[in-house]
Amino acid sequence: MNYIKHLNAVFNHMDQNPALSAQHISLYLALFRRWNRNFFQNPIVAVRDELMKTSRIGSVNTYTKCLKQLDQFGYIQYKPSFNRNIGSQIHLFIFDKGCELAVSPFINKTNYFLTQRDEKLNDEILNQNSMAKNDLSGYGPDIPPSEDHIKIYFSEKGFPPIEAEKFFN
Repeated sequence: MNYIKHLNAVFNHMDQNPALSAQHISLYLALFRRWNRNFFQNPIVAVRDELMKTSRIGSVNTYTKCLKQLDQFGYIQYKPSFNRNIGSQIHLFIFDKGCELAVSPFINKTNYFLTQRDEKLNDEILNQNSMAKNDLSGYGPDIPPSEDHIKIYFSEKGFPPIEAEKFFN
């Protein structure tokens, strides 16, 4: 995931949504920081006190309202937990792949477009995987695999793309 492209795309969507307040943006950025610490793996567990402190939101009601609205607007998927011992789960959507929306993101159509885009990406990855398996016969002890093949391998094993880049370098 490209950190800068993602944030730029999110900010572009936020600019188009007049219903967003400073609290929404602040909470999204707090969630994004938590997601980053989780190596962009979904879902993240919401720790209310930590997120409220990071986003500078002082009211539990405002925090809850903003979370629910970010879900309605299509920036996150919020699954509340009503158990004190189990945190709520939040799934952040990926915006860095250049997803162009035909409608405003705050009508909750983002999920549809992201799903369509993700299906296309999954098809591309499957095609690359089958091509990579056929191509690997030419590699030997003296010929290392390409960076793309390493990324595909790491992706299959569930590692974040940054780990593949570190390994390749």
